[in-house]
Amino acid sequence: MSLSHKIRMVGLDLDGTFLTSGKEVSEANLLAVKEALAQGVIVLPVTGRPFGAVPKELISLCGFPYVIAAGGASVHDIRDGSVLFSCGMPYHVAREITVRLREMGFIVNLFTEGLGYVDESEFDAMLGCARSDAAREYLRRFRIPVPDILHLAGNPTPCVEKLTATAPRDENGVIPGNEEARRMLRDYEEHVKVMYSPEINIEIDPVAASKGGSLLRLGEQFGIHREEIMAFGDSDNDRELLSMAGVSVAMGNAAPHLLEMAEIIAPDNDHDGVAEILRKYVLS
Repeated sequence: MSLSHKIRMVGLDLDGTFLTSGKEVSEANLLAVKEALAQGVIVLPVTGRPFGAVPKELISLCGFPYVIAAGGASVHDIRDGSVLFSCGMPYHVAREITVRLREMGFIVNLFTEGLGYVDESEFDAMLGCARSDAAREYLRRFRIPVPDILHLAGNPTPCVEKLTATAPRDENGVIPGNEEARRMLRDYEEHVKVMYSPEINIEIDPVAASKGGSLLRLGEQFGIHREEIMAFGDSDNDRELLSMAGVSVAMGNAAPHLLEMAEIIAPDNDHDGVAEILRKYVLS
């Protein structure tokens, strides 16, 4: 495949894409990103993580100038620390969803102002739901236990950037109540959009949040057109990102529907897939 336009911006999902299964950045991926930035290509993470859960050392190591976080709910300029764009779901909606998911046995995490919170009574159970040691360590590092996520000290009605929900799986790897939760969440389609991922299970974003939309909006500020933007992803929360980018890249480990829709298939995230595609299509 040959590209009709020079790539001037690259959006990278982190987990399952730029990072290995061990939540680390490979030397090959690091070098390719640095070379692209040195050539004037704007390369940045486009992640479902809240901004506070994107390791500062990763941002510094790679030299990322911007970060799109919380599924597109916030866009951050690393150079001056400003927030270029942010959105949230109505607090009463976040509260209702949290209460109803709790009644179904789900453990809910709430994200506000770039940080993720979990009820301290459910912290250990949340760790027990993690599907890998790396995911468990990520949660241990970036989730803040509080008495009640719906009563954050000093902020009775926070701007909620995101909710996530998980629960223990049965012997077949299925989460009981999953289908009931899907049906319930349809009641809130006016305010939120829902995605499903193998690691977290349910991700609930403000309806205005968009990985792809935020990436294109940032590109517009630099006169970068859609056709000049490449995006990488691997899971359901990257579907919109890939559909909106000018050039879509699915990782070899991506969900089947992403593999079908992507223009380019990269090697998986444990085999330097990002580096290979950047060198083939972006680096001169």
